[in-house]
Amino acid sequence: MRAKVNSKLSKLLLILMVCTLMFNALSANVLAAEESFSDVPQDHWSYDYIEKLRGLEITSGVGDGQFGLGQTVTRAEFVTFLCKLMGWELVEEVENNFSDNSDSSEWFFPYVSTALKHGVINNEDGSFRPKEAITRREMAVMIVNSLGYNELATKLNSQNSSFNDVTEDTGFINMAKDFGFIQGIDEYNYNPNNTAKREEVAAILIRMYERINNKIDHKNAFYAIRSASQKDSISNFDSISFGWGKLEFDNGNLIVNNTSANENEYSLPEGYEDIINISGDKEKMLMLAVSNEDAANILNDVNLRANAVDLMADSISDFDGIVVDFEGLKGESLKNSLNELLNALRNKVGNKKIYVAVHPIGRETREYFDGYDYKTIGDIADKVILMAHDYNAKLLSDEEMANGVVDTPLTPIEDVYYALREITDPNTGVQDHNKILLQLSFITAQWKTQEGKVLHNRPYTPNYDALIKRMNTDVEMNYSSLYENPFIKFYDGNDGTNNIIWYEDSRSVEAKVNLAKLFDLKGISVWRLGIIPDGDSQIYMDVLSKIENY
Repeated sequence: MRAKVNSKLSKLLLILMVCTLMFNALSANVLAAEESFSDVPQDHWSYDYIEKLRGLEITSGVGDGQFGLGQTVTRAEFVTFLCKLMGWELVEEVENNFSDNSDSSEWFFPYVSTALKHGVINNEDGSFRPKEAITRREMAVMIVNSLGYNELATKLNSQNSSFNDVTEDTGFINMAKDFGFIQGIDEYNYNPNNTAKREEVAAILIRMYERINNKIDHKNAFYAIRSASQKDSISNFDSISFGWGKLEFDNGNLIVNNTSANENEYSLPEGYEDIINISGDKEKMLMLAVSNEDAANILNDVNLRANAVDLMADSISDFDGIVVDFEGLKGESLKNSLNELLNALRNKVGNKKIYVAVHPIGRETREYFDGYDYKTIGDIADKVILMAHDYNAKLLSDEEMANGVVDTPLTPIEDVYYALREITDPNTGVQDHNKILLQLSFITAQWKTQEGKVLHNRPYTPNYDALIKRMNTDVEMNYSSLYENPFIKFYDGNDGTNNIIWYEDSRSVEAKVNLAKLFDLKGISVWRLGIIPDGDSQIYMDVLSKIENY
């Protein structure tokens, strides 16, 4: 009898639980329906964008449960959206405020003031016109300014427009398009002077929000030459690329040299087994270095290409894959030959990983290595490492020395922007952006001058330990917002010279990583463990810890 009662109670409890779950689900659906804007159908193209914008509390609509579908957005509303999206603390007082933003009782007063403080807008003509509908051109300018790229976009105003009908603020509109925020009304036109509808603004802001908040989900570090001092950082990376061998010629035969013979820096270090063990379950890649001259010779000969493929495949039996690092390639012939080598390598190694290091495409005023077919490489490789670094002058002409040219940043943000734009080009770039790793490199460039003239045509390259030691003396520390690169200046009494040293720090690294995120990249690579600055955050030398925490 007791068993029957227990059975009935169990059934009743089960029915009650099911009813409760159904009620909760129904309530949630009803609540969601009540919270959704009544004028935005669920099958409207902008529904998800609008709901995300509402969920982020960037908009609550125009009142009465409506979003305002099809309506325009005022300039005040747009800067309000931007302030909320960027998470800025509102300010009430700001210098040189607009004549039409003087009434603190207006709802938009703190938002316009905050946008002015953060450089989203400027007060060149004295008025803001808060209640005017914002144009598509103004919207692009404010977006780019809110990200801190006014200086870069202004510099890019001289470039050709992505749209036929854009003749003003070209750099700003191009950048907003390159970041994937805005779209044209068709393939050729943007309608810059037309107003933007609220649903269009919602889509743009959510795209912007998602790019800003991209997460770095793959970090690769090279372990080569002298990396042991930072071996404890291996655990903070997803893949380790070991530079423990070199493709070179020995008596006319192509070999893999992993010894120190022939002054090979990429030799197998003593105790390498311990490093492999420390790497644990990290993806372990082998990089075989090769000189630029040997790389070209290998690619130009079909038999040597086949030989190189065999050597690379045979070398990675104890690794997860190979890093192909053929640098200095120029021209269509070498470009096609590299594609052929990579195809053969893919067929040879099967499911083993292939990483490929590529040079960046440069802007028009720079000479660059154009022997890399990004699209094909991206189709074959598992990761593509973009070496967008070391842009500084390596050799000054006599005229440059006489003129005291020392303005040689390592990674001007304009060049990094061009490199990222080209490798993500929808037609010629790597199609899967998750494969792209932006590489960070840590070199320095020091110039000595006397009486306004550079003394040596090649820069000195002090290591970061020496640089940090120098920073603790009487130096002038600077950071260029134009280049997003730091530099120090000092007088050396030992030789009577004025000095400038360009270098990388946590700010310049962050600037590049943030830019990469806007191009929808989610990976970085570091050249190399052992030389990553690991110093005081007060002088922005805490680079290693910053990278470890991405």
